Amino acid sequence: MRILMLSWEYPPLVVGGIAAHVDGLARALVRDGHEVVVFSLHHPSAPDDTVVDGVRVVRAHVDLPWVPDGDLVAKMSSANHHVVQLAARLGDWRPDIVHAHDWLVAWAGDTLRTLLGAPLVATTPR
Repeated sequence: MRILMLSWEYPPLVVGGIAAHVDGLARALVRDGHEVVVFSLHHPSAPDDTVVDGVRVVRAHVDLPWVPDGDLVAKMSSANHHVVQLAARLGDWRPDIVHAHDWLVAWAGDTLRTLLGAPLVATTPR
């Protein structure tokens, strides 16, 4: 199965537990024979498009100097837009399923579901 995962944080960008969860799940799925691509946000110490332990990680740059630090809604709205644009980097690769991790990437998940013609699974941690 080809799986596209969306997460606003992915190692080395770690804020809470989502990064570790998505990383562990992606690696386990690859070990089980699945193809996994993770869309996440840019981190200065990570390449924008790389493969780590069989998991392809593609990162979006979100530069919003005009948005106040505390405006999470504006920042994440823009981040979702940039994550959707990463679909152009997939070439002919199409996922069988899109998995959005956390509400912060829900809009991107819904848009990519429609754009790529794949069902969406959304996981929101407690």
